[in-house]
This record gives sequence, C-alpha cells and structure tokens, in this order.
Amino acid sequence: MYGLLPEAQLPRADSLRWLQMNSTGADAMMYPAFKESGIQLTTIGAAITVTVAEHALALLFALARNLHLQRDHQHRKEWTIETGEDIAGMTLGILGLGRIGRAVATRAHAFGMDILAIDPIARDKPHCVRALWGIDRLPDLLRQSKAIVCTVPKTPATTGMIGAQQLAMLPHGSFVVN
Repeated sequence: MYGLLPEAQLPRADSLRWLQMNSTGADAMMYPAFKESGIQLTTIGAAITVTVAEHALALLFALARNLHLQRDHQHRKEWTIETGEDIAGMTLGILGLGRIGRAVATRAHAFGMDILAIDPIARDKPHCVRALWGIDRLPDLLRQSKAIVCTVPKTPATTGMIGAQQLAMLPHGSFVVN
C-alpha cells in the first residue's frame, strides 16, 4: 500500500474527483499514475500546524530529559535517575521555516532556546530566530546546534538532506526530531 490510494487501486477509483489528505504533505500520492489522473488533491495544511509543532517539541523534551530511560527504569522497578539536559540555553536548528518551523521556533524560544534556521525560500526572519540562512549554510547550522527539528516538506530537493555526513557534523549527543 502506498498512500491513501495505492497505485494498484487507482483504476478502480474511476469516479473519484477529489482526495483530501489528513496530513500536511502530499508526497505519498505523488506516484506518476495519480499525478496524471486529474484527481484534485488537497492536504490538511495549516489546520495541524500547532499540533505538529507541539509534538516535535514534546519529542525533543522527552529526549533531552531521558524520559525513555526513566520509563525503562520504572518498568524494571529500579530507582535510577537520568536527569538529562536543560532545554533553556540549548541551540536549536530548525530545517525549514514555513508554518510549522515558525511555530516550533516561537514555542522553543519561549522555553529559552537559541534558535537558528535554514530555509530554501528567502523569508523575513522572525524576532525569535537568531539567524536565518539559506540551505547552503546547513553545515554551519548543524555544527552549532545541540538539537535539530526538521520541518521541510519531502521533495526531491529535501530528500537525503540529512544523512550520515550531516549527522556527523552535529555536536556529540545531539538530538534530532524529524
């Protein structure tokens, strides 16, 4: 199965004219037969911006505070404390400063994080972001960020943006939320 309407099922959807996705991205439906079908495709778009931003930060906070380790200790009935790291003062690199990236930046800044961002589209820098660079500055962002949150859409230009070489640029013990 691929996406909401698997390619094998597309011929059976001969009366379908519109498909609404419950995600912000549409990459799952970008197989050639669907693109040629003439079916209108829409996404949920901005309706879940806050939800996705808060979820990304919840994952980051859980990693920084070692909640996964705490849970494991609790299940084993061990009294071991894994305090983790403070979020305040941590440098957060945001890959993609669209709706979701800006929502992450606003919330992370409220927690005292230092925000760096890259975006392939020239945009105005929000006050909560210390630096906003083009995609060519990705290595600089990675080297300076203790945590990164990736909010770019999946496109041919962003596929493979982060791999082993880029992860090696992060400071030791960094956190990655995609």
